[in-house]
Amino acid sequence: MIILSILPKEGSIITIRLIRELISKLATSAKEIEEFGIQKKEEGVVFNEKARVPIEFEFNEVEIELVRGSLKELDSKKQLVAEMISVWEKFC
Repeated sequence: MIILSILPKEGSIITIRLIRELISKLATSAKEIEEFGIQKKEEGVVFNEKARVPIEFEFNEVEIELVRGSLKELDSKKQLVAEMISVWEKFC
């Protein structure tokens, strides 16, 4: 998931706890792994395309600001990639 890849790797204790909560919130459950046929293969993570459904998440204002700040920092460093566009459009 793109959001997890853009979060800071280090920070204050508050930031790290917030990141841990986000990771927990966005993690794939055992039920989802089975339901969507998610598998780790040599070419990466694969899943049953027929089972693709949008999943909605709710973020509080602090989480939104963390993601937004991470995106803006990547933008200022010119490190955004095409896969991040949809996340940018939702958070910025």
